[in-house]
Amino acid sequence: MTRCMIVITILLSSLASPAWAESSWNELEQRCWNSYQAKRTSLSYELSLSEVRFANLWDGQRVLSPFKVAFAVRGMGVTPAKVPVKNTGHHHLLVNQDLPANVREDLPFNDNHRHFGKGQTSTVLDLPPGKHRLRLLFADADHVPFFVYSRQITVEVLARRSDAKAAQLPRVIPDDFVKSCALWYENLVTRPDPQGKPAYFLNLREGDELSSPFRLMMGVEGYGVCSADAKVENTGHFALDLLQNGRPVQKWVLRGGQTEMDATLAPGKYTLNLQLRASDGRPLGIAETVSFTVKK
Repeated sequence: MTRCMIVITILLSSLASPAWAESSWNELEQRCWNSYQAKRTSLSYELSLSEVRFANLWDGQRVLSPFKVAFAVRGMGVTPAKVPVKNTGHHHLLVNQDLPANVREDLPFNDNHRHFGKGQTSTVLDLPPGKHRLRLLFADADHVPFFVYSRQITVEVLARRSDAKAAQLPRVIPDDFVKSCALWYENLVTRPDPQGKPAYFLNLREGDELSSPFRLMMGVEGYGVCSADAKVENTGHFALDLLQNGRPVQKWVLRGGQTEMDATLAPGKYTLNLQLRASDGRPLGIAETVSFTVKK
């Protein structure tokens, strides 16, 4: 068996169970997940005041197609197209496409310029095997780009997910932990599983142990994100309730359409309730609840 076939086999083997909500990971899988904790939640002080980036992809990543692409924006909020709210915009994804020569022109609508004008925080891409260039671009209510875009990354599609019907259960190999963990994790964070709740954490899982300060990234399913200053059907903004020993200790309401935030907490055990709320404060669907520990 060639090295390429081994890589594909290991990736295909991790499709048999849900990704983020998986509760029956073995010790090696939990260890693998924990080894990427800093990558998911650590703060970077080199970031600009406003930036967009991929929340679950990095340059050189190997994926199966279709695969999930999650968006992150810092310093600005998300609001659907045609809804002019200061300091907000919506995401665009450039696929095998260079930045526009004139960033003040409207972006075209085609397969190389994917628009997310409903305030979406992610998408699922179906691309053929091979290497593909991806870049995020943030634009205003009229689809005119801000000077806010991500670095271009290249991902390699190894195979199609439909080829994985006879795959074995997911596995991190103890004798080759580093390489098999990387393959398992790369597929885990890009598997397009339905979340089942309108609001969910992109980078936090039940039982995680975090170092403070840390970053929280949120996503929506079936809804769009919108500033609370605008009333748009099927959209909402994030509200987070922090509890310790069952008692409320902090509340954050991201009224500006923000999809991530930084938190600084003292060591201890906490529970976070994440709720998507309409512009009038009405809850949209079931809240996402996660308990975690901040390490000393």
